[in-house]
Amino acid sequence: MRLQGYLVKHGNNLFGDWRKRWCTVRGQTLYYRKSVDSKDVLGSIPLGACTLREVPGRRPHVFVLSVSNRQYQLQASGEDDLQKWLGVLKPLVKTYEPATKK
Repeated sequence: MRLQGYLVKHGNNLFGDWRKRWCTVRGQTLYYRKSVDSKDVLGSIPLGACTLREVPGRRPHVFVLSVSNRQYQLQASGEDDLQKWLGVLKPLVKTYEPATKK
């Protein structure tokens, strides 16, 4: 296991709400669960096929993992947390796109 902790994930539902998820990077995959105590995996993201993009905008500390035709928007708790996640994810993804300054 390389990294685990809470990230806030943008929902892929009609409401598009943001929910706190316990995320774990293991091997080439990011798994997410409802909480640290939850046994059930809600989903997984195959990092080797992903594009990782930093996204400056209204919500701070957001990054996007894109795979096939799906995008996963994830928000770290702060700048240090964001850098920690990016540091682990960058070597595992297919492509990395840093934030562009406007």
